[in-house]
Amino acid sequence: MSELFASAFLLLIVLANQVSTTGVFEVKIQSLLNNRGQTSTGRCCSGSRDSSGTCSEQCRTFFYVCLLHFQTPIPKYHSCTFGSALTPVLGGNTFGFGREFQDAPLVVSVPFMFLWPESFGVVVEVWHDSDGNRSKTDPTNLIARVSRVGKLLPSLTWQNHSRISQTVELRYSYRVICDQFYYGAGCDILCRERDDRFGHYLCGGNGTRLCLSGWEGEFCDKAKCTDMCTKSHGFCDRPYECRCRLGWRGMNCQECIPFPSCLHGYCRDAWQCICHEGWSGSFCSVDNKYCDHYKPCQHGGICHYDSVSNYTCTCPSGFTGPSCESETCFRGFCLNNGECSDSGGQRHCRCRRGFGGRRCEHVETMCGDLDCRNNASCRRVDAEWMCLCPPGFTGLECESEIDECESSPCFNGGTCRDRINGYHCECHNGYLGRNCDIALDPCLGFECFNGGLCKISSGGYTPVCHCQKDFIGYRCETPLNPCLGITCFHGGVCKKLEKNSFLCECAPGFTGNICQIKRKQIASTCADLPCQNGGDCKQYADGFRCICAPGYDGKTCERQSMSSDEPWNSIQSVPHNVKALEKSSSSVPVYRTTLLLCLGVLAILFSSR
Repeated sequence: MSELFASAFLLLIVLANQVSTTGVFEVKIQSLLNNRGQTSTGRCCSGSRDSSGTCSEQCRTFFYVCLLHFQTPIPKYHSCTFGSALTPVLGGNTFGFGREFQDAPLVVSVPFMFLWPESFGVVVEVWHDSDGNRSKTDPTNLIARVSRVGKLLPSLTWQNHSRISQTVELRYSYRVICDQFYYGAGCDILCRERDDRFGHYLCGGNGTRLCLSGWEGEFCDKAKCTDMCTKSHGFCDRPYECRCRLGWRGMNCQECIPFPSCLHGYCRDAWQCICHEGWSGSFCSVDNKYCDHYKPCQHGGICHYDSVSNYTCTCPSGFTGPSCESETCFRGFCLNNGECSDSGGQRHCRCRRGFGGRRCEHVETMCGDLDCRNNASCRRVDAEWMCLCPPGFTGLECESEIDECESSPCFNGGTCRDRINGYHCECHNGYLGRNCDIALDPCLGFECFNGGLCKISSGGYTPVCHCQKDFIGYRCETPLNPCLGITCFHGGVCKKLEKNSFLCECAPGFTGNICQIKRKQIASTCADLPCQNGGDCKQYADGFRCICAPGYDGKTCERQSMSSDEPWNSIQSVPHNVKALEKSSSSVPVYRTTLLLCLGVLAILFSSR
């Protein structure tokens, strides 16, 4: 009971000291020797024992690692206060003496999430899996157990140990390593390299932060600055990049910025506006010599300096406005008793009947004095009488017809015909539109095949195909050589025939119109129907012969003859030994023998030709 309380007390201490630390306790199984396949009690894991004491079946071996707090001795029924790990079944009786574990030894890891206490205890057990569930409840299945206590600091170096008993030999090693970003004797120092706004540093071997060049501070988050920048009005966000505070500028922020609305001034401190000579006002916007520089007063106005608006103008009679730019009525401006009014800064005169002009200074022509022609009407426009011409006419009295053809509106050689209030274009062939500006293309949508080129015929506005040298036809659709584009397969050769047709001469063993069919085994009797293209088969003692239809020849009438005037040239061979034929075919009637003799004579005659 006291041991249970001690274990619970130590576990509470570990939990109380937990911080964001992490590490791994690793046990490496280097070799296991259990030649006889026995458990720790000397019984066979499986099977029976032979005369030499070796068990007939091998053990189904797995490992169990228990990590616990320091206590000596380690009790038989211990608690894995720091964690444990269980492996799958790894094999039989022996490990690490052959090729197993040579390149990658078995490593069993027990992770922990607390401050490594340096002192520890570890139990490594080897078990036989008798039930298929890796159970440790039956102590008779225990093959070997080894336990150690001691002190261990995190390191990449393995601590080697071994255990040799009457039944097994176990060699193993262990170590403690901190997880990535954790350092120190207890894996309690967190250091993660970074280069962002939260810090700029690397990590030393003991977890200390090593600031990158140009950075300083506990977390390496303060950029270094030149003394000139920090002593003036600047600061640094990046190493040695001086940034100015509001109201200052320059490489080292030593230059002040005037107030934004200051037009002709300077500063000695941020946001000041000290006027240059010749300027005044809160924003140095008043030109003290504006009248001399710009002479703003119009129409003879007299300019005076003004500290608020730069200037004021004293305007002469008949003008007003800040610069005397607007006209005003005064007595005598409108002549011949015209009535004056001002609008939008301009004077206007309303003249009496019979007078016109800006100031009513002209005697107007009356409508009765005008002879408006071509149905024109007389109207008063802008205080004057004039003829309003209908479309297509012009002149003071609308006496002249407008010639729309004078502007040459017809393109591409079109002829212009003038009309009243308009014109008409007579277009040449191939053009249309109001101005003959649309060209017709008869070849548009007219396709010439096989590389032919469409052109306009010389005798009319029609499309004509100009063919490549190997093609003819209305659209160059017919090849002069019928073999053009024809592929005879399997080594066949295409030959031109009469009437613009072709024939593929096939290599031995192939047939078909383009030699695409592999010929079957040569027929031996007429029963195999060997004759093609309507040929008539005749059976003889030494084989068959084909009598071909007109226009075909060959062994089986498979090809067309070059001339259709010789229908019997396909009979290429007849029996030469007629007597042998008669002897081998005693059942053939006499008239058939006679016919065969005649056919043989005919074949000889044709072959001699």
